[in-house]
Amino acid sequence: KLNKSIALDNLAVLLSKFDVLEIEAWLPTLLKLYAGARGWKISPNLDYLREMIDRHRTRVASHYADKKVFRQCTDVAVYHNPLYFEAVARRFGLKQPISIEACDALIDLGIRLKSGNTCTVSLATIEGVSVVVKRYNIKSFWHGVGRAFRQTRAAASWANAYRLNILGILTPKPIALIEKRFFGLRGKAYFLSEFIDAPDVKSFFEQIKNKNTETAAIKEIAKLFYQLYLLKLSHGDLKYSNIKMLDGNPCLIDLDSLRQHQWTYFALNGHVHDLRRFMRNWQDQPTLYNTFIKEFSAVYADHQALRLAGLIN
Repeated sequence: KLNKSIALDNLAVLLSKFDVLEIEAWLPTLLKLYAGARGWKISPNLDYLREMIDRHRTRVASHYADKKVFRQCTDVAVYHNPLYFEAVARRFGLKQPISIEACDALIDLGIRLKSGNTCTVSLATIEGVSVVVKRYNIKSFWHGVGRAFRQTRAAASWANAYRLNILGILTPKPIALIEKRFFGLRGKAYFLSEFIDAPDVKSFFEQIKNKNTETAAIKEIAKLFYQLYLLKLSHGDLKYSNIKMLDGNPCLIDLDSLRQHQWTYFALNGHVHDLRRFMRNWQDQPTLYNTFIKEFSAVYADHQALRLAGLIN
């Protein structure tokens, strides 16, 4: 017969596989039923089990997103030499690696979505598939020196796309990570992802005329934020253009600043920043602003983050 600590650990491993919103809703009842089935006179601490579930979930996501998808595995093919590194999603079925020169050509010949000092983004086509090609530029010699020893922002986007995928949060599927290297030192880098043909959240609300559709979309966005909160994820830049609305469901893009925090304090601070940044999008639309606050209040079981963000008293 399993002792109590091993039994709880096994239960936490099982529950960590389920959607975080469903587990949050069911956990008190599940724990009571489990304790009864085990014949335990005292039900285990709910917060303790939550921590165990979170620890298992984070460990699995981190191993997959931060390690596994950077090496040869079932999901990813890797090509590298001292001057080059490339990871490609196998399901995309590329017939050969994509060179840095090919990436630059795709950006130059594609439809330019963004031009800037730090990154350049284009919509292009590879083997008949629409893809978004994002190049993270090196602005100067000293910028290059500063970036050479750190993970590239393209690599962060690659890892975070897989992280969100395994955690059940909608984001464009990653296609490839390509880095220019010099014996371990990193230079220019590229992140390729599928193209999501959907409006950003602000355009979505401008286009829809049906009030029920609007309310349903706001509820889905509130649920997304609560998912991020429970998973200790902070996006870092939740302006309206970084949320696409795909068939009424929010889809996160621009993931290079996204972080999954180990400590609750930093996770809470990051989430409060995300809430404040997102709500600034609607300051000139009081009806929409107030509807968001209403749905956030309804969805969040714990209102601490909402209070700290100044959304409720």
